[in-house]
Amino acid sequence: MKLFPIKAPLIASILLLFTIKTAGQTESYSFGELTTNDGLSQGRITSILQDRSSFLWFGTVDGLNRYDGYSFLVFRHIQGDSTSISSNVINDIKETPNGNLLVATNNGLNLFNPVKQKFSRVPILFENSFDQGYKVVSRILIPANNNKIFYYATKAGLIRCEPSTGKQQLVLKLRANLNINERSIRSLLEDRNGNIWIGTGGEGLYFYNVKLNTIRLIWKSFHPDQKSKVVLITHIVDDGEGRIFVSDFLRIVVFDLNGNKIRQLKKDISTLHTSLVGGNKGEIYIAYLAVGVVRYKYDEDKTIIIRNNKGPVVKNEYTDYITLYFDKSQTLWCGSNGRGIFYLNPYNNLFKKFTNFSPTLKSVRAFQELKDGSMIVSGYTGLIRMKPDETFEVISEGIFDDSYGLNLAIYSMVRDIDNPDLIWLGTEGGGLFQLNIRENSTDIAEYTEKGSHLSGEFVTSFFWGSDSLLWIGTERGLNSLDTRKKLFTFYNSAIEAESPISFGNVFAITEYDKSLFLCTEKNGIVKFDLKSKKFSTFLSTTTSNATLPSNDVRTIHIKDGRLFYIGTNLGFSVFDLQSETIRSYTLEDGLPNEMIYGILEDNSGKLWLSSNSGLSRFDPLTNTFANYNQSEGLQGSEFNTKAYLKLKNQKLVFGGVNGFNIVDPLIVDKTPLLPDMAITGFSLFSKVVPVGEVKGRVILDSVIHMKKVIYLDYDENSLSFEFTALNFNVNSSTRYSYILEGFKDDWTVPSTERKAVYTNLSPGEYRFAVAAINRDGSRSKRVAELTIIIAPPFWRTTWFRILALIIVIGIFYFGYKYKTTSIRKRNDELETLVEKRTLQLEAKKNELEQRNLELIEANASKNRFFSMFSHDLRSPFSAILGYLQILDEDFDELSKSDRTYYFQSLYTVSRNLFSTIENVFNWFRIETGRINDEPKLLLLEQSVKETVDILAANITLKKIEIIIEVEPATRVWADPVMLKTILQNLISNAIKFSDEEGIISISSNSKDGMVAISVSDSGRGMSEDDLGKLFDKKVIFTTEGTQQEKGSGLGLLICKEFVEKCGGTITVTSSHDDGTSFTFTLPNTPRTN
Repeated sequence: MKLFPIKAPLIASILLLFTIKTAGQTESYSFGELTTNDGLSQGRITSILQDRSSFLWFGTVDGLNRYDGYSFLVFRHIQGDSTSISSNVINDIKETPNGNLLVATNNGLNLFNPVKQKFSRVPILFENSFDQGYKVVSRILIPANNNKIFYYATKAGLIRCEPSTGKQQLVLKLRANLNINERSIRSLLEDRNGNIWIGTGGEGLYFYNVKLNTIRLIWKSFHPDQKSKVVLITHIVDDGEGRIFVSDFLRIVVFDLNGNKIRQLKKDISTLHTSLVGGNKGEIYIAYLAVGVVRYKYDEDKTIIIRNNKGPVVKNEYTDYITLYFDKSQTLWCGSNGRGIFYLNPYNNLFKKFTNFSPTLKSVRAFQELKDGSMIVSGYTGLIRMKPDETFEVISEGIFDDSYGLNLAIYSMVRDIDNPDLIWLGTEGGGLFQLNIRENSTDIAEYTEKGSHLSGEFVTSFFWGSDSLLWIGTERGLNSLDTRKKLFTFYNSAIEAESPISFGNVFAITEYDKSLFLCTEKNGIVKFDLKSKKFSTFLSTTTSNATLPSNDVRTIHIKDGRLFYIGTNLGFSVFDLQSETIRSYTLEDGLPNEMIYGILEDNSGKLWLSSNSGLSRFDPLTNTFANYNQSEGLQGSEFNTKAYLKLKNQKLVFGGVNGFNIVDPLIVDKTPLLPDMAITGFSLFSKVVPVGEVKGRVILDSVIHMKKVIYLDYDENSLSFEFTALNFNVNSSTRYSYILEGFKDDWTVPSTERKAVYTNLSPGEYRFAVAAINRDGSRSKRVAELTIIIAPPFWRTTWFRILALIIVIGIFYFGYKYKTTSIRKRNDELETLVEKRTLQLEAKKNELEQRNLELIEANASKNRFFSMFSHDLRSPFSAILGYLQILDEDFDELSKSDRTYYFQSLYTVSRNLFSTIENVFNWFRIETGRINDEPKLLLLEQSVKETVDILAANITLKKIEIIIEVEPATRVWADPVMLKTILQNLISNAIKFSDEEGIISISSNSKDGMVAISVSDSGRGMSEDDLGKLFDKKVIFTTEGTQQEKGSGLGLLICKEFVEKCGGTITVTSSHDDGTSFTFTLPNTPRTN
């Protein structure tokens, strides 16, 4: 079942039957609009509710919508989720006394928990019937004074439900003939007496006396074409005065509380009414098809059409509001049949706006009120007259300059003091004109006088002086006109003697204490003495007593002969004549804009300023500004110079580039306080925190705006809040200020930003609070707040510190016990140890003494080595030098054999010297640990032969026979350099101690993975004592060869180090006169360390 099944084709056909006639007064307002583009789930609005938290709820045929003033949260049915709503088609919404929502749908009744954001099903009577129509819940009613029950309507009738017991009772059973009429309940209302009015879809209007438990049919109307078809009772509302308005589409009938018919509304508008809602006492609002919303006042029995002045009316389009609702702020919400939501906030229409009153005149320059209460409006394209009923008539489409064919703007106006039908018009470039207003006619004529003339073409200001002269300001200065003598006088603008200056345009003139004060374009405020007819500078940017911010002064208002309120192009100034002090106000002081065009004082003493950014109201008691912009009904942002006037009814008029506004200060003063605040979102690390469990943890167990405290872990310390003022109006410029106590102690600078972000918060307790800012800049007392507790890490908690303290005390206690026991034990051990150490020290002393002796001996050996080494170096060098001297001096006299002998001797000595030096370097590398070990598998025979070849000269010199007994395939694992050094030292040593024609044998033997290499000579041998010194570093043993060859004593020491480095050993055997044999071993396979 659809509660409002009229479709566009049907509406169109109905409209064809009616010629739409409207009667009554019309008021224009700016409506706001919300559509699917703003997040609304669907455009057909079936029901509206504002809950106790001030959120708005909209039922559609595609889901339930919650609106916070900025965004929508949509709830739809989710297949398989029993906590989602049972149907997307919403028919009615009501709030229960405990804050839950009852939602009527096409598939049953739902109870919504706004804290948990979950739905549950409410059992309904006959829901298991084969007829699915019984599941359609059309309306809900919750009694005002009985929170234990509620009523709901289905195809069966009206059902009373008691949730606590689950008991349900069919109060009214519907019996309409389904072949002719609809069987449904379309509307429910509880009146002030607790009785229930029931509007049905096919049986008429029922009256249910709850106390007597009686139901009676009190009214039924039939379709004009089908006499048996009962017209639907679509709406029932109360006007707050005990009168019940009942709508059946075709008519609206009024009943008293006893069910007696007392009036049927006149058919002022000949089209269907589609919705009703009660307004202020004695008023109801009616939605009419193709017309819009109408306000009906019962006592006056008249209707006022509420027009939406946003945009032109489109031909053949109709307005189809099917749901009307007033929220707490008296904003009227209009739900349409497919176009979304329209809303009218009376406080967004603080100012009557007139923008489309003329097809040509847009930018308004001046106003003049007439004696009958009408008002002349002038501008760039003529004159318009607004009548007292706020209708308009064109006086003139313009004043044309015959010389140039230009349409002259009427810049200023003033009524004649003698003839109230005569209006003086000042033009922008065309001089002075008169408008004579007679009954049913208007005449405009240019005004000139023979013998005198107006100085200037741009007439920017008029003022009737106390001398009955009309003072006129132009671009050339000040003029006066004696209208009775018809005489113009121009006053030369000389402030100092013989020093004429140009004022520029004179924008305003006023009088005080026998002087005129002129607001000039270039010279500030100029004072003109009416007696002496002399000018003087009163206030400017150069006056010494008080300085204006600018010399371009547009308006002035003098209050009580003391305070001069001045508007310039650089701000608003207040000059105190008594104290001769001035205070100027700019943007920083709260002005919306510094270009001030007009100043008017209302009856409360507040000053209204027009500017380039709307209107501003200045309170002299607090020196604060309240600013108003287009969203509150202004004609635009930019107003005009001279376009301001205070009317006889104390209302104020301001004109601008798009039209004009009428300001009623009394209405503005009734503007309510700022609405409720709500925190609408909470995020951690830029991710929104949902209600319920997330990853095994619940942070929000309810919606954020209902939370009082949030508990977080220590690492959840980067968070943000979203918030809103639940005002739901077209004013999007609400400013906010917030504070996080515990983090910063100051409220933030007000801004329109609706999000607060905090990062890296330390553990602790914080209080977040946010408030909206009033027009005057003060903070609203309606504050939304939330406490956040960030837990410290476990190592910074009290229990951990107590536990840690206990552990530390335990450690100290047991440590003390252990220490004392250990000390006693240690004392015993120390006594034993002292005795032992004493013996060890004695031994160490003896060892040190021995090592000292060894060091002394080693030092002596070193000295001997260096002494010997220097001697060994000196001898070869001496020999080399001797040989070279002989060759140099006697070379030509020597025979070939002698030359060969000397060269061989020179080579032998040089070779021995090289070996000595090489041994010294090898020894140095061994001692400093810089020797490199890069072993390889080497052919031993090859290495032996290469070494013998190197020493061939020495061998030949002594005629020694070399015998090599090494298998060609024998390999050894050794470093090539080390093996070469070992062989060269051992064979050189054998040559050294061999006699001429001696024999040296080199042999090898492999066994157990090792190769034993022996180098034996047939020399004179060594004693046992000398053998013991060969490998002793302390001794560095050396002796002469068979031909007095010298050595450093390092060769054998190097052999020993290199053999051991390669993983082998070296031994020596010798006997006197029987030669010496050195044997060393090397691995024959690779070895790992």
